[in-house]
Amino acid sequence: MQTKFLIAVTLTGLLISGCATQGKSKASDIKKISLKIAKLDLDNDNLPEVIKVEVESKEDAPIIVTIARPDKSERASFQIPGVFDRIEFAELNNDGYKQIAVFYHDKEGRMHLVVYRLKNDTLFKIFAVSSACGLDAEFGGSLPRVKVGKPRFGQEKCLPDDIFDWEIWVWQGDRFILQ
Repeated sequence: MQTKFLIAVTLTGLLISGCATQGKSKASDIKKISLKIAKLDLDNDNLPEVIKVEVESKEDAPIIVTIARPDKSERASFQIPGVFDRIEFAELNNDGYKQIAVFYHDKEGRMHLVVYRLKNDTLFKIFAVSSACGLDAEFGGSLPRVKVGKPRFGQEKCLPDDIFDWEIWVWQGDRFILQ
């Protein structure tokens, strides 16, 4: 009788701990890592928004950026379909409204930049660009610009040791235009 009881308790313990689930992960096994990026006023309403990046521990999980009020109620969110690099905040028009510039790269190594604006609890994508040859952004100063690496004239792709050409996008009050 004691042996049957011991076997039943052991099997129950194994099932509860997940050891007998044949390697299948449960929803409770997936851990989210939340990283607070910034606390600043994005929409010029004198209330700072909290910007967080959430990353799940499972492979190929989307990265979620959440914008919340100080009372932690969500205003907006979006997914990053690649590997998160960084977020920068820019005030492109010097009007108190800040834009969110998200840098990430994909599995093929292409770099991406997406610029969002928050207005009336809605995120608007105002600019998006990608390049296999590199990206550089200069949001400070009087003329914000984004530089996009392009293959040299006559080449199909960027080579690691090459100096590549730049395509320059300049902010013109409501959008980036190609210079």
